[in-house]
Amino acid sequence: FEQSVNLGIFRTAKHLQEVLNALNYNQQWGSDLAVDGKFGPASRLRLVFALKAGRSKPLQYGINGLQCAYYIEIANKNKSQRKFTNGWLSQRGEASV
Repeated sequence: FEQSVNLGIFRTAKHLQEVLNALNYNQQWGSDLAVDGKFGPASRLRLVFALKAGRSKPLQYGINGLQCAYYIEIANKNKSQRKFTNGWLSQRGEASV
């Protein structure tokens, strides 16, 4: 929820799809998802598979890590945004599963 508010639904869905693909070792849950930012039936089903397989914590850490990487990218592209970096990153340290 927090990422959707701060990053938008599209970017949050992309982060989720990227992490779900990374957790899909040996394509145990089928082919990788298209990373298109659309949370449709395929993404929902993959999320259900990951949660049933006990992957909630790595999933949350993964999307939090991508959120941090996005904030670092913003700060590196626009130095005026660096005043926010400490706050952005300090709020993302631990998954709350």
